[in-house]
Amino acid sequence: MTDITYGVDFGTSNSAIAIMKDGQETVLRGRSKEDKTESSNLFFPKWEMDVHYVGDEAITQYIESGMDGRLIQSIKSILPDTLFNFTSIHGKRYEIDDLVSLIIRHLKKKADDSINAEVTKAVFGRPAVFSDNPEEDRTAEQRLRAAALKAGFEEVHFQLEPIAAAFSYELRIDRPEIVLVADLGGGTSDFTIIMAGFAGSSLSAALPMGKNTFSKNARHPRDVEKISAQRGQ
Repeated sequence: MTDITYGVDFGTSNSAIAIMKDGQETVLRGRSKEDKTESSNLFFPKWEMDVHYVGDEAITQYIESGMDGRLIQSIKSILPDTLFNFTSIHGKRYEIDDLVSLIIRHLKKKADDSINAEVTKAVFGRPAVFSDNPEEDRTAEQRLRAAALKAGFEEVHFQLEPIAAAFSYELRIDRPEIVLVADLGGGTSDFTIIMAGFAGSSLSAALPMGKNTFSKNARHPRDVEKISAQRGQ
């Protein structure tokens, strides 16, 4: 029996899914032939109970409805928020993993339909650091796992997104390198130093440098001045 695994990138702004079959990977198309992602949006129209739209269709329906309903964006950014328990939409309770599972189920169905099979194993990318708070970081991964299980996956694994990027890059180099991997996302920006191509292991070491450091400082000039002063610049 052919072993098939999905690779899922659930992002703050956009998401994507790839199929690994017989050693060959295929990233499914998103909005167009050139685009391999789909927006991570949900829309619950006010006039239709128990109906929701996912991705770009969510935006289309939201506009066509005259913005009459509940549009939810950037759901991934809520994953580490331990203060968020649930939200109520048209009288129905949704926890964060319920909302995320709707997007993942949409991606899974698209992939299942493309190969006429139901795949239950997946590797999910995750930021090097969901949050600098260890409890929040654990909570985010637990919620993402719960969402994947609710979406129909039975075997769920995680890979750090900068490590996944480094694996791809390592295939193209013929000598050891120390690499800075920058993952500039819609909600989190990770910067990781990785030793790639060194003898003894595929990726010898990975050092996460932090989450959102640059973007936060860039939004607050006084913080940039403070950091510069501390460094004597």
